[in-house]
Amino acid sequence: FFKQKTAYEIYQCDWSSDVCSSDLGPGPYRSGRACVGLRQGPRAEHSGLPRRAASFSRSPRETQPVTHNTSDLLAARVAEEQRMKALIAYQILDTPPEERFDRIVRLASHIASAPIALVSLVDRDRQWFKARLGLETSETPRDIAFCARAIQMNDVLWVEDAREDERFADNPLVLGEPFVRFYGGAPIVTRDGHRLGTVCVIDQKPRVYDAAISAHLQALAGVVADELELRQALGNLTDARRRVDAAARSRDLTTALLTEELQAAMEGCDALLTEMQSQASRSEEHTSELQSH
Repeated sequence: FFKQKTAYEIYQCDWSSDVCSSDLGPGPYRSGRACVGLRQGPRAEHSGLPRRAASFSRSPRETQPVTHNTSDLLAARVAEEQRMKALIAYQILDTPPEERFDRIVRLASHIASAPIALVSLVDRDRQWFKARLGLETSETPRDIAFCARAIQMNDVLWVEDAREDERFADNPLVLGEPFVRFYGGAPIVTRDGHRLGTVCVIDQKPRVYDAAISAHLQALAGVVADELELRQALGNLTDARRRVDAAARSRDLTTALLTEELQAAMEGCDALLTEMQSQASRSEEHTSELQSH
């Protein structure tokens, strides 16, 4: 899926030596990493090659340690856990295609005249496409997902030319397939305010901002949110009906067993009554014989 490997993949580098001994990963999108903010350059393999083998440079600003407010980090972590809990509750991830979502991407593509349209859901470590048009892959890593940034916004994320945007210039989705230039994504917001993903359109050509398309994307994102609520409600109703049917079957079985046991008990009572009547008859006969003597 990614055709070009570049310096943005290097993070946690040991800058105290001439050898890069770090792991590979999407550094520019991880705050606190040593290589945050690196620009494009061919990647040196992490197998003891000299650091200068990767053609990038560091500015003084990029070498400064990144600090964060602990309370802000904790609040962000709690919010993300709540968002993930909401996403999981919809039971939508890794489900088969559904026409209700497929028609939304067709409509988004038509409205924006875009070759790629997606209903993207941002999972913990990936973005997964519930519906897609013009793209073969069903998911990408979250660290490089445009949609992962879009869900942090209240409005549409509109990127006119990703090559000129410092947030995305080194992104492998820009440097390689599908060669993103324009991106427009509206967050899918639940009734509880959780941003689960986006309805987005993508083009390989830059575009200027279009207020009408932006408004349409927001409207379609609202439709997706409503569809998710409806889908969840129908699922809950189906589960409830299944439980009721199971209880009814159990009740019918219990009733049948009780009826069978009651019938057996009544038959036993009838047999006992017949036996008692027979014994009473024999007793009367015996008493008559004794009286006659």
